[in-house]
Amino acid sequence: MSENKMYVEVREGVRCTFRELHESERRAVKSHQLSIALQRKIIRDAQANLDKIIKQCQEDEVLSKVFYDEPGFPYDVRNFVLTGKSSLI
Repeated sequence: MSENKMYVEVREGVRCTFRELHESERRAVKSHQLSIALQRKIIRDAQANLDKIIKQCQEDEVLSKVFYDEPGFPYDVRNFVLTGKSSLI
């Protein structure tokens, strides 16, 4: 975050004004901003890892064909465990 002056919106009834952030508020904003950025990176890394695992399962000759059948009406459903695909049987 740049070192620009930061402000907070202050509502007074129907009127709206602003004030400059206090130093403690500025530190809290920066801390939260860093926490959010870290969590977003963790999520991106986890998604990339998940995508890699799913691709491996879809390309594997055996793993991609593991399934269980679920009774239904009027058709039963075949669910492929690792790929998450389903089909009517």
